[in-house]
Amino acid sequence: LVNKIWNISRYIISNSSVKRVQAKLQPEPKIPNELTVADKWILSKFNTLKKNLDNALEKYRFSQAGEMLRSFTWDEFADWYLEISKTEKNNDAVLMHILKNLLRMWHPFIPFVTEAIWENLDPKHDLIISHWPLIDEKLIDIEAEKQFELLKNIVIEIRNARQGYKIEAKKKINVLIYAGKQSAFIESQSAIIKDLKTGINNLEIKKSGEKISKASYKSIGGIEIYIPLESVLDFEKEKKRLRKELEQNEQFLKTIKVKLQNQKFVSSAPEEIVQKEKEKLTFQKEKIQKIKAFIKTIE
Repeated sequence: LVNKIWNISRYIISNSSVKRVQAKLQPEPKIPNELTVADKWILSKFNTLKKNLDNALEKYRFSQAGEMLRSFTWDEFADWYLEISKTEKNNDAVLMHILKNLLRMWHPFIPFVTEAIWENLDPKHDLIISHWPLIDEKLIDIEAEKQFELLKNIVIEIRNARQGYKIEAKKKINVLIYAGKQSAFIESQSAIIKDLKTGINNLEIKKSGEKISKASYKSIGGIEIYIPLESVLDFEKEKKRLRKELEQNEQFLKTIKVKLQNQKFVSSAPEEIVQKEKEKLTFQKEKIQKIKAFIKTIE
């Protein structure tokens, strides 16, 4: 985690531009008036984090506070917003605003690391005497969060389809999205969808259209995502691989069922062990259903 924070900070600071240099010289980078959906989402999430973090610290729930910070820093800021910033580019002030305040919030947990990073941002003032981040309720935007979650889910489903069908990383795919009333919004975010490790060659967005055979299909909140597979897969080879994978997973499912049907095991094993086996059972059933769906798609 410390390496992650260090690398995030180094990336933001080293990729300097005129705006970013100016932001470094100001006490606080000013949030611009014009914000993208991604900007609104991360600022909304960040101010919600501030609110929840303050509440946890006031109740001495330090472990919970640390986990909140870790989750935001890694799962939202690093994995999503930083990657999007490489596409949108004009978000220097937002990046610097979040970085400076994140360092303040992380400081009680990792003081030496945060102070070392802070010297590159504000060498005239020590981080330890910097003011604690204030919550800006106006930046909490539930609608922007909903919009961005939709965008995230589209990207995740495209990545999952590539992984599920074992499409090679070097192979580019075509994606067709029927987005209905969300067409204009999805179209406005098309560059992000293409750039976020989806390996898309051509992205087509329409309000509606006909179903496509022999294509990966997923529906998210009324939005339909199709990935034609004929140009990227050897169907016969893929069916053989999937059937073998299905057989192996069905055999593993039988093993779990036998274990859970054994009353001696259920009654004598620790409760957490039994619960883990039940979770394995659910996971395995879901996995088998996905494999069957993959097979059905290409048959």
